[in-house]
Amino acid sequence: MSKIVINTRDELTMLETSLVAVVKANGNYCTVYYINKREILLTMPIGRVDEMLKRYNNEHDKFIKLGRSIIINQRYIYRIDLQRELMFLSDGGPADRDLVVKLGKGLLKPYKNAIVASIKITNQRIQNNKEK
Repeated sequence: MSKIVINTRDELTMLETSLVAVVKANGNYCTVYYINKREILLTMPIGRVDEMLKRYNNEHDKFIKLGRSIIINQRYIYRIDLQRELMFLSDGGPADRDLVVKLGKGLLKPYKNAIVASIKITNQRIQNNKEK
């Protein structure tokens, strides 16, 4: 388990990166939402948190910044609903533990299309390797 240690003038916070599901900006502050719904308020802008998380990306946790105000751990995404403008995140546990994030179509649609394009490219590579 990897942790990010955040030391500010008044507090020390240790973020368990494998549990981070969503980070939302709120001015010069941001809120970290763990997949178990625990919330942690950080007294720093989302850009600094984004930099820290990028240094800790591994094969399981892939953080992506959508727009200027939200970071998502792609590990937990299981559904994108464009019509309702929602993204659903889960660790596979009971449905009442799912995180639901409201995002605009301007963020969701390009992201969904990028995932679909990536899957098509991966499937084409697999098919080409089978044919060889």
